[in-house]
Amino acid sequence: MKIDLDNLELAVDFVSGGSIISAEAYLDKETGNIFYLGDGVDEEAPENINSARYLEIPNSHELNLGRSMVLEFIQNYFPEEYELIRSYFNKRGAFSKFKERLEQIGALEQWYSYEALATKRALKEWCDENSISYSDHT
Repeated sequence: MKIDLDNLELAVDFVSGGSIISAEAYLDKETGNIFYLGDGVDEEAPENINSARYLEIPNSHELNLGRSMVLEFIQNYFPEEYELIRSYFNKRGAFSKFKERLEQIGALEQWYSYEALATKRALKEWCDENSISYSDHT
């Protein structure tokens, strides 16, 4: 069984949707199927969802794909912007301010490329840590 990293990324996005909705996703380690549970989802959870057969999909925070990734990107590529960007994370709306600033300095596309690569890397590491085989179409 191999999990498609694109499907896994969709599941991470689903469980990372925010604290407003309840959202969980589980990987069936035997079949590679992903089960989505939460507000607005009609899917029924398997009875044995808490067994070793199922693995809960982590959210982006658990994969270090939030603030730390942003600050790493800024430190590596735009160190002169570091203090400004870091200050955004003291208040609500940090990611939208961050992206607005990137657009102002012409670095938004560079961020999206970096984010995509970092996300794939984090998903591969998670799969490796959990002995999950994966396929990557990139």
